[in-house]
Amino acid sequence: MGYHDTGTFYPTIATNVDAEMRGVNASTYIRVPFTVGATDLSNFQFLNLKTRYDAGFVAYLNGQKVAEAAVPATPEWNSNASEERQDDKAILYRHHDLTTSIGSLVAGNNLLAIQGLNSASDDEDFLLSAELVAWDIHPDDEISPNAMEYSGPSNLTESSQVLARVLDVEEWSPLEKATFAVGPVTESLRITEVHYHPLSATDAEFIEVKNIGSEKIELNLVRFSNGIDFTFPSFSLAPGELAVVVADLAIFESVYGMGINVAGEYEGRLANNGERIRLEDALGATVLDFEFSDNWHPSTDGGNRSLTLLDPTNPDTARWNLKSSWVPSSVEGGTPGEDDLGPFETPTPTETPTVTPTPTPSDTPTATVTSTPTATVTSTSTPTSTWTLTNTPTETETETPTETPTETQTETPSIPPYDRTGEGFVNALDLLVILGEKG
Repeated sequence: MGYHDTGTFYPTIATNVDAEMRGVNASTYIRVPFTVGATDLSNFQFLNLKTRYDAGFVAYLNGQKVAEAAVPATPEWNSNASEERQDDKAILYRHHDLTTSIGSLVAGNNLLAIQGLNSASDDEDFLLSAELVAWDIHPDDEISPNAMEYSGPSNLTESSQVLARVLDVEEWSPLEKATFAVGPVTESLRITEVHYHPLSATDAEFIEVKNIGSEKIELNLVRFSNGIDFTFPSFSLAPGELAVVVADLAIFESVYGMGINVAGEYEGRLANNGERIRLEDALGATVLDFEFSDNWHPSTDGGNRSLTLLDPTNPDTARWNLKSSWVPSSVEGGTPGEDDLGPFETPTPTETPTVTPTPTPSDTPTATVTSTPTATVTSTSTPTSTWTLTNTPTETETETPTETPTETQTETPSIPPYDRTGEGFVNALDLLVILGEKG
């Protein structure tokens, strides 16, 4: 019980006494009746009172005072606590050993009465919580067979969350929590089959996982954080082994029978129109994060085929997002807990861009102008005969055929008449020969 509008105590308060205490009275009383069996009472060896309080209390067991804290020497019905208590300490349980008061208990009806004291009637918060615990230890099982003797650092065999606190005199330290991931889960665990839309008459959804690695992996605390809500218990997969998580175990077994390696039931349901699925390791690191669509393969959308991964060993986990990585299962209902060896439907060919060829000079008719040099000799009527040799281009037009290519005809040019040396062209030596002929 207590009061605190929005602060530290608010989440722990079941009975609000704001109206009865704030500005009215610094004290309140609680009475907790309980029953103890005669056999249990004879076996009790230890008795402990756990309290959370702000700012003081005094406890009575069947009328006998058994514990107190921050109480005046002579408390009255409306007394204040003798000292203030910090909220961060008040929220933690304090243990009071009442073993010497076991004799105050009786077989049958008993009463625990507590006066809770605030530091002032107008204080902004108040808290009082108590739990009486009795137990016994048999000589034959004083130490649990599962207990580990601490002699130094320990090796964890699976991913674990460790909780620890230290008892300092009569007060426990705040609870410390640490999570440790064990094994190559992110490298070895893969989703291989998703049955997201079974026949409407059933709820036989499942997701299949596989260990593609070469060593056993422990899946404790591995979880699905999107699509479904599921955290693996203490559960292992040998190399190549498969397991499934299911929506409803009873329905799943009515459809597929017993003997399939089921890791557990998940919360929520996979969307029939597609879903994003995220799988994390014990530390929250991504194992897989992908989204499938119901239009990838129509037979998986209510047609009683599951989505089946073609290549679980592909190191590129982005491939899980692609339609081409998945096919409908080879059999109706899928193959939960087993590799689907096919045969599968022929995947739709991947569309490739259509490339329109760019015309090249050999494809397109063109007109080519070539210049063939010819030598022209002219004479002028002057008192002295003068010969001039000039090189004048003669243009010819060649057209490449527009239809079926034909063999190119190559003509050997005729030797000009002034080529006296037979080299195929007129040079200075030919000129000397001509001049010699002219005398």
